[in-house]
Amino acid sequence: MNKKGIYILVAVVIVLLLIIWAVSVTPKKPATEQEGEEVAPEAGEEVLPEGEGEEVMPEEGEEVSEPEVIESPLGEFNPEDLSQTAPLEEEEIPEDVIKIKATPSGFEPSEFTVKAGEVVSITVTGVDATHVFKFESPELSNVAIGVANGETRGISFIAPEEPGDYVFYCDVPGHRARGEQGVMHVE
Repeated sequence: MNKKGIYILVAVVIVLLLIIWAVSVTPKKPATEQEGEEVAPEAGEEVLPEGEGEEVMPEEGEEVSEPEVIESPLGEFNPEDLSQTAPLEEEEIPEDVIKIKATPSGFEPSEFTVKAGEVVSITVTGVDATHVFKFESPELSNVAIGVANGETRGISFIAPEEPGDYVFYCDVPGHRARGEQGVMHVE
């Protein structure tokens, strides 16, 4: 075989490999799913109500409600979409914020009290390692702060309406067992 023939053979092989690769990475519909036909969900598959999870564009002239925004000592926040602050310096933290330190022996302070339904702003400082502050209560499952060693971050949220004790803890494996937990008292 001459050089020209070898080049053509190599080119054909490369083209075939590209076609095989393109076909293998293209998402495929299951064989049971035909265009316009509904398919029953598989066991364990999450099923969203119709329209949920889809972005819906407002009709022309339809009023669009803005997400609720609440003012707190750490700035504005949306209670439906909580997020922690960027790293904070001590002098940036207002006086009325609950300041918590995560240490090897636990949280300091390990408990604090708030009023039901009020805006609560807390900061967490990692003293010795990475820590993840969370609450046990499903009602507060969207309240979480992750900090690295020497870092301080904050979050604002609305305290539950139901008075009681709400346990918080460090979600890093092994940290809760060594005493990193506490209680938020809601009055």
